[in-house]
Amino acid sequence: MSTGKTIVSHAVQAVNLEELRRQQEAAAERERVRLGVAHAEIQQLDRSYRALVRQLDQASHRLPDLTLQAPEWVELDDQRQGVVDVERHAGLARALVSRFEQQLTAAVREAEAVLARRIALAAAWRRANALHEALPLHHQQLVALCHQLGEEPPVLPSLVRPSAEATLAEVEAHVQALQQAVRDAEQAKSGARRRVASRQQARHLAGQAVGQGLQAQEALETHITQARQRVRSALQTTLDQALHSAQLDRSALPEGTQALLDAVLDADEDSALHRERIRRVVARERVLETHATQARALMLASPNLVHAQPGRSRRWLSLVQSLQNVSAGLEAFSPFHQQEYEQIALDAQRDLDRMYVQSSFAQSLREQDLLARETEDGRLVIEDLRRIGVRMEEAQALELSKGQRGGMATLLELKTDQDLPPDQEPAVVDDVCQRLQAAARSTSQVQTTCVELEHQRRIPRSKRPAGLKRLRANL
Repeated sequence: MSTGKTIVSHAVQAVNLEELRRQQEAAAERERVRLGVAHAEIQQLDRSYRALVRQLDQASHRLPDLTLQAPEWVELDDQRQGVVDVERHAGLARALVSRFEQQLTAAVREAEAVLARRIALAAAWRRANALHEALPLHHQQLVALCHQLGEEPPVLPSLVRPSAEATLAEVEAHVQALQQAVRDAEQAKSGARRRVASRQQARHLAGQAVGQGLQAQEALETHITQARQRVRSALQTTLDQALHSAQLDRSALPEGTQALLDAVLDADEDSALHRERIRRVVARERVLETHATQARALMLASPNLVHAQPGRSRRWLSLVQSLQNVSAGLEAFSPFHQQEYEQIALDAQRDLDRMYVQSSFAQSLREQDLLARETEDGRLVIEDLRRIGVRMEEAQALELSKGQRGGMATLLELKTDQDLPPDQEPAVVDDVCQRLQAAARSTSQVQTTCVELEHQRRIPRSKRPAGLKRLRANL
């Protein structure tokens, strides 16, 4: 078709009135079908939206870094219920659900990756801390063997410890460097011990010409070897007892801790110092494991709505980082962690209580043909669906009474922007107040009070607030 001017003309022969009515009825039926299809799609989209919200709630509870918030559901204007309006609303809802589903999938995937990095980083730090302690022990034993051989001992490798803010890749690289240094020290010790054994064998093959002194030296070294075996057996017994007392399985210990215990067991003497060191390593591992378990339990149980408020979200993520450090052995679990978790959960619960109260109140109002809305700055507005322009506006948000942990309290004022006959206004005031009293009923979970401070016979005039929207609690 041309984009310029267009003339359209229709010509028809004479028709009767019945044909016109049939055509109008067919058109009306087509409109009703379109309207029904659009409403059915909106209902299905609403169910899909609620299912996505439930998935988000479940994922948020187990993923501490999932900050995604459910988008606000688009509400159909009560004053616009035509076919075109409903179909346009269905299109908006369809786009919202599709976008929300994509965002949720991506956010959950990212939060799971962040949590996996947190757990892996904590485990890497546990290995690094134990290996840092094992390496000097291996070096001390190597130095003793070098002195026995009359050799110059090697220098202890100097490995710079990463900062507490290091990335997973940096800490894992440091762990690999430590592991290599420990392996090098163990290989050096094995080589030194082989050289000691070779000298013993050489003296044995030297024959009687070497003299009785060599025989005495050989007997002494045999005694030393047997003593080392007794030392290791005694230290192993001490380790087994310590593990049994701490209810730990050595095979389940972190790799670094096992390397540290191997270094202690490789000592040349069964001294009280070595036995005490074994007990301390095991006891420390028991404490670390207990603290790590407590930290993980808190970190993997995010309070409801913890990211709904920015300040609370920052506090939570700071606590999660601290709990990660506890799991890594960089911090000790303290009463602060439990108290901060409980306080954050309590603050989030207050928000949940308030939203529940608002939702319950909004539903009760709707049963009385009163619609709860809120302005852009969060003030409550209750519109009377029976009378156009009559509403109650929040004049002041009030503090809850002591002992009430969450909810809402507000001072409402009846207003209108319509010209009502003066003789009808008292009846309107009475009717609205009665319905508000009926809506403010208590339930098993919500205790409600409604006190009328002033009963005016005239309704003040004021302009209706712009940009009203449904209460978010209704989501």
